[in-house]
Amino acid sequence: MSTDYLLWLWSLTSQAASATMIVGFFAALRRSFPTAEVRVWTQAWAANLLSLVVTFVDLYWVRSVEGPSLRAIFGLYIFGKAWFVVQMVHGLWLAGNPGAAPRRLRVPAVLIAAASVVAGLYLHDYTLLSLLSQVGIFAGFFLATLIPTANRPVGWLLRGMGLRALLSAVESLIYAAQTAPPLVTLPWTADSLAHFSAVSSSFDMLTEWLIALGCVLAATGRAHRELATTNEELHRVQASLRAMVDVDALTGLASRSALRDIVRSLHGTSAGVLFLFWLWRIMPRFGVLRPDPAQPRRSLLAHLRAIGRFLWRHHADAVLLDAVRANVKRRLVQRGLASPDATAPLAAQLARAFGMSEGDLATALSGTPASNHQYAAAMKTLYDLSHKLNEPTH
Repeated sequence: MSTDYLLWLWSLTSQAASATMIVGFFAALRRSFPTAEVRVWTQAWAANLLSLVVTFVDLYWVRSVEGPSLRAIFGLYIFGKAWFVVQMVHGLWLAGNPGAAPRRLRVPAVLIAAASVVAGLYLHDYTLLSLLSQVGIFAGFFLATLIPTANRPVGWLLRGMGLRALLSAVESLIYAAQTAPPLVTLPWTADSLAHFSAVSSSFDMLTEWLIALGCVLAATGRAHRELATTNEELHRVQASLRAMVDVDALTGLASRSALRDIVRSLHGTSAGVLFLFWLWRIMPRFGVLRPDPAQPRRSLLAHLRAIGRFLWRHHADAVLLDAVRANVKRRLVQRGLASPDATAPLAAQLARAFGMSEGDLATALSGTPASNHQYAAAMKTLYDLSHKLNEPTH
């Protein structure tokens, strides 16, 4: 094995291991920052890893694989690199336009697939394959650097893409010089160009880490901006709530909680005098307290109603009913309408005398109400009977 081949193997292995770590890192980052650009960048790095895996297959089996298998390897390599560039630029656009939905890249996907098929059919040399891929990377990332942005984290991503485009331009010139020496002439020997091509994957790995760093800064920068916006909204809500507290809801005047803002706004002696006058006006005066205003006295009926509500709330309604019964019976005895021990005959007599229901009078005078409704009916019957007893006799 030649030295250039061993350098190429070492460089490619390092780049593949690096790409694997980047894909794993972005898969974990996608769980913490599930934004559109992070999802697109994860797909881009996965496509880049696919092209490197295909390169491994090409590197180990290129001399033994022929026909459709070799064409498939070349086509997959071109597709992986091209899709990597397209998705990286897509993610850059999403990072520069927060809130935008990911685009459906059907037309670019069809074009890339067609170019991959053509490359697999007509390219049979690894140098030409590398030349085509580096030209595509240079074109995509160079156009991405022309996107204007004022976002500093996205600016770091653009710097990484610009450096990758510059490296791709240098590699394209070297591959072109190796492929067509009469057309492209460089001031270096063929051995120097071969050594650089062997270790070019290491330089690609360094620029890929710079691009990955730019992606991370763009994602975290967006999260920081969203957090800052939320914090500003909370401060505005706090200021509005504080303004509501500083003003009395009834009078519309400034309350004592607005004292701090008032002190800050004071300027000059006249403002200080006005402030002292306002402070003297709102300060409490010490001296003899005024007596409490006399409460209006309630009538006897109001007291009786309060007693009745109290007995009803404390389930002492039987006490109230017995007291009313005793009062009515005492008045009946005084009027000579009943004896102290009369019960049922008394109800029939009173029903005939006052035109009331005999059953209601029996329940009201000696019955036991089974429900609140019967209790209220009994009390009403006793009240009506007492009212009739108050009427003058003819």
